[in-house]
Amino acid sequence: MTARLPATSPTADELAREAGRYLEVVEAFASLGADPHAAARARAARARRSDNHSAQTARTRRRRWTA
Repeated sequence: MTARLPATSPTADELAREAGRYLEVVEAFASLGADPHAAARARAARARRSDNHSAQTARTRRRRWTA
């Protein structure tokens, strides 16, 4: 798949309009009580908790030396 880039860079006004449209859509979903990305955010939060817990466990784990 090839990405098509615009011939010219967007201006600050174009970027601001695009951001405004995005926020309008987000507000529309919120007003309906719908959140299309809720499942993805929940998965990411679980993954972060799991990663944090694994890192914390690895740091506190002690090795026992036996003869």
